Amino acid sequence: MAKLVLLEDFENFRLIRDVAASDLPNALIESMRNLDEREELEPFFRLILADEAQTPHGPAEIADIFTHKLTLRGTRGMAAFLLKGKSFPTVRPKHVSHQIYRLQKIDGLAFAVFAAAGTVLDAAKEEFCSTCERLCVTYAFADGTDLARLFVGAGFFCPRDGARIVAGRCRCGYSPRNRFLNILQKDALKNLDQTHRIGNPTGIVILPPGSGKTRISAEDAKSFGAESVLYVAHTHEILDVAQSEFEAVFGATAVTRIHRPLNSSSLSTVNLTTIQHRHRVQY
Repeated sequence: MAKLVLLEDFENFRLIRDVAASDLPNALIESMRNLDEREELEPFFRLILADEAQTPHGPAEIADIFTHKLTLRGTRGMAAFLLKGKSFPTVRPKHVSHQIYRLQKIDGLAFAVFAAAGTVLDAAKEEFCSTCERLCVTYAFADGTDLARLFVGAGFFCPRDGARIVAGRCRCGYSPRNRFLNILQKDALKNLDQTHRIGNPTGIVILPPGSGKTRISAEDAKSFGAESVLYVAHTHEILDVAQSEFEAVFGATAVTRIHRPLNSSSLSTVNLTTIQHRHRVQY
């Protein structure tokens, strides 16, 4: 039997419940409207769903996200997501009719989610609802406020000023409780774990700028059970990012910025310094 549910009713998105809509600034809702559906909305949802599988985009696409990892009240089922971001400030039937039609072609479809940061015309909603009802599919809508609550709960955006979270912290100082690893980080950590398991305590990670190498080093050091960490960079700006990442993993009291000579007895669990000051660390 078909049923309309809230997005937060799905277990994957229960972190929405921790964020009250009344606490969100207007700037955050506007940030949602400016998200690109393919480059931002879809990757954010995939991180939360822990599903890296990509569906092909184009005339033959089934849905923006097609996954078996959505769970409702303990039951996991096949789900299709229709996502509309900044390319569709007003979602009209012509923008989604082809995707809604293809829902009928999916054998075993259990859930459907229609998420749009902009305005969705009633005709587009009605077409989606009637199709889900006819297919006996449980379905949900998500508007800009729902997306804002979800992405704040997931640690992607700041609830204070609506800015993107970078390196685990907003420019205003806010640090989210929940933080998700991207695909590159997950793959690197998996390979590092395999390296450690065969008895090799060291490894090298080569990734593009901005892909999260510092987060990888913090997570790997923690999972490896490192008793002491020395992180060396060539600028204080990089150390600012590193401090945020390591504090999020080890806790603020376990991280120290080194500006003066230290011996092994006064070192913290995690020690951050620049190349210029590395000689001040005495193990």
